Amino acid sequence: MIYLVLGMVFPAMGVWIVFSTQTTSLSEQAVIEQFERIAAAENVPPAEVCFALKEDPNKVVILLDGQPVAAYCYAPEQAKPYIAPLCLPSGRALTRPVDGAAAVDHPHHQGLFLAYGDVNGVDFWGNQGTLPQIRHVGFVDRGVDDAGRTVTLEVVLHWVDRQGATLLEERRKMRFFGVQDGFCIDFESRLEAVEAVRFGDTKEGMFALRLADDLREKGGRGRFYSASGKRGAAAVWGTQDSWVCLAAGEGEGAVLVGIKPLGNSLGRPFFWHVRDYGLFSANPLGWAAFGADRDDPDGFGRDIWLPVGNALKMGFRVVILELKNC
Repeated sequence: MIYLVLGMVFPAMGVWIVFSTQTTSLSEQAVIEQFERIAAAENVPPAEVCFALKEDPNKVVILLDGQPVAAYCYAPEQAKPYIAPLCLPSGRALTRPVDGAAAVDHPHHQGLFLAYGDVNGVDFWGNQGTLPQIRHVGFVDRGVDDAGRTVTLEVVLHWVDRQGATLLEERRKMRFFGVQDGFCIDFESRLEAVEAVRFGDTKEGMFALRLADDLREKGGRGRFYSASGKRGAAAVWGTQDSWVCLAAGEGEGAVLVGIKPLGNSLGRPFFWHVRDYGLFSANPLGWAAFGADRDDPDGFGRDIWLPVGNALKMGFRVVILELKNC
């Protein structure tokens, strides 16, 4: 996969104040600066931690130094595979529970997932049930390296429409590795057209996670920040930026989850679809849905067509940090 590597500049503390009358706590500032260093590096060497895998029915659990931090879930009755719960190194969940009383709104937002709301008119974003479905077909690779420093999961998925026809075959690779004060997930997706496919213009996509309620902006402690200095979900929504993170101060420490897009085969910028209720998503499509056609009517077209055998490729880095006593 060829990635578009994006440079970035992180603003000084005073610049944040221009965008908000609220101040950033020192603990939040420390964890954001730690994220910036990781996001700016092309190659991040794995830290000396110990990963392990645990196999459960329809689930692979990833453990970091003996603590479960993620679970790739792929039961046949799921509308789409997802990683949930996704946790801090301490084991506390970053993502909202995928079912039960906690999923009071947008129940299709499940953990960390990749989906899209208009593929030949089929909604793979808001779907529930088994048709349409992003269906787990099998594993290509799952294992831990000899040193225990990294975990790799590679899977084949079929995007199946309401009639049971496969529109896309996806090859998805997820690589987990440790960094100082946390860990990262490098996420690669290759979507190959089995039939001629049209990706319609919509904001409902593409790579997303649903935050735990205590970390969202509305009623929680978190706040979104962007590489260019925007602050808060309302300011970040619909903008293009090289990364976005959500940080929350916690006493003498702070926690953070950030996403840095690593590029896509269309050469398009990514839009940020973030909401104060807890949605955190990056989307390389949706040129009109996010209003970019108003500013640049001669820019990218609304819809994307993939002939049979052609593929859309994209990559993302998720960074999860937990700082104590900043």
